Amino acid sequence: MNTRTLLAGLIGGLAYWIMGFVMYVLLLANYFGQHHGSGLKDPYDMWAIVVGCILFGILLAYVFDRWANISTLKSGAIAGATLGLLAHLSFNFIRFGDSTFFTSLPPAILDSVVQTVMSAVGGAVAGLVLGKMKKE
Repeated sequence: MNTRTLLAGLIGGLAYWIMGFVMYVLLLANYFGQHHGSGLKDPYDMWAIVVGCILFGILLAYVFDRWANISTLKSGAIAGATLGLLAHLSFNFIRFGDSTFFTSLPPAILDSVVQTVMSAVGGAVAGLVLGKMKKE
């Protein structure tokens, strides 16, 4: 993995985290607070959430740079949304099936939609950074 991919992943991951703050803390905290089962930490370990978001950004940037040749805002947003939707739907259906994290299926679906938006933004930023640092 090169510096360009790592930087795009870091910046894309931070954009993903910022969107998560906006979506989960500012917009949907009450909804998810009422529809989560047991097991949520209070307070959260924010460092771990930030690291997870950065790692997801690095994953997107790596796929974009290594395999998909994505280097624009638009293509990054589309690919990020697609990867985010599929990854989080699969994860949330498994989590719904094997835990009490979600109290019903609709919050799991909404969480996947929120994660798709976050992934689109993180992917857009990663694609844009990759394009700006294009290989000569």
